[in-house]
Amino acid sequence: MPKAIFLCLFALLTISPAFAKSVTVEQLSREIASSRKKSDSKIAGRLYSLQLTERLSAQKLAALEAALPGPESRRALVALADQAEFLDPPAAEIPNHPAPTFEQQREIMAKAVDYAAATLHRLPDLFARRDTIRYQDSPPGLRVVNSDSASGTFVPYQPLHPVSRSIVTVLYRDGQEVVRTKTDANGAPNPAAAGLTTVGEFGPIFSVVFGDLPKGKLAWSHWEQGAAGPVAVFSFQVPKADSHYQVEFCCFSGSVFKQFSAYHGELTLDPASGTILRLTLIADLSKGDPIAKAELMVEYGPVVLGGKTYFCPVKSVSVSVAPMQGTQQGGGPVNLNQSPMYMRGVPTVVNNNGGARSDAPLQTMLNEVVFDRYHLFRADVQ
Repeated sequence: MPKAIFLCLFALLTISPAFAKSVTVEQLSREIASSRKKSDSKIAGRLYSLQLTERLSAQKLAALEAALPGPESRRALVALADQAEFLDPPAAEIPNHPAPTFEQQREIMAKAVDYAAATLHRLPDLFARRDTIRYQDSPPGLRVVNSDSASGTFVPYQPLHPVSRSIVTVLYRDGQEVVRTKTDANGAPNPAAAGLTTVGEFGPIFSVVFGDLPKGKLAWSHWEQGAAGPVAVFSFQVPKADSHYQVEFCCFSGSVFKQFSAYHGELTLDPASGTILRLTLIADLSKGDPIAKAELMVEYGPVVLGGKTYFCPVKSVSVSVAPMQGTQQGGGPVNLNQSPMYMRGVPTVVNNNGGARSDAPLQTMLNEVVFDRYHLFRADVQ
């Protein structure tokens, strides 16, 4: 009987999530303002226990970061903001402008279609640094050393926290993206990072979305305040039967989960030029799929190359929820154009036979990617 009670309690502890406190952007601002006398680590711990109900703008994020005492609390704030990237901004920050007419909407989208079609040919040959910080939470549970016994160590829940960082160079040459993974001293490729990784941000992703939209649903959403004025936000939805958006996750029982998924998201556009400023993609996964969530946000900004201004990816955030993960598999050079857009992750919880455990608790993984240090790959010929 005591053993049965223990197993029952263990099951409850394993499936019960830690309830984060939901806060608005204004409440978060007050929270940080009232914590000025606390240590960096204490503020970080408090921020990791919160959950935003609204998106944090880049300007507000910078202001709040400046008010924090050290790197731990700033990392926690960034992780908190990243999780809210798929939400609407506060209502007070949404311009109170009338929606464009249907003809005006068609005109904006026609410019965006032209922009997307020209992007692959507009960018010069370049290279950039891709700096990835990986976060994950740790579900509570008993880590069983031997499946034949009930012995093990109970690990309490840990909220989302940084676990690794990787920096690689992305080459964009002749309209193709290529990332060469680093190798170890023996020339073998280093293991791939766990969680979702994304490709196609420099243009192929546009081909996927705009190629699917004619058979999906597109609708006006709202205005948002951009750096130079109001920007237009459209929502869209694509059914699975017409989707070319591939979600890939490795590996369950030694095999890779890969499928074209239904998805929805938002396009944020400059209404005057059709320039794509922000894109979100949220996979509509089925209940029986081995992963529960796959979300991606890519933000684009002006980059000066060779005296000309181009809009290039400056940040992306990907979020996945899947059974808790473990061993990693390596990879070699990746041609990012072989699949115009896909996500790939590596699970890490295995049973003693080496297969993925179907009863493993769900784990949240978040990858924040910053693209910077842009340079021309070679001098432009005049």
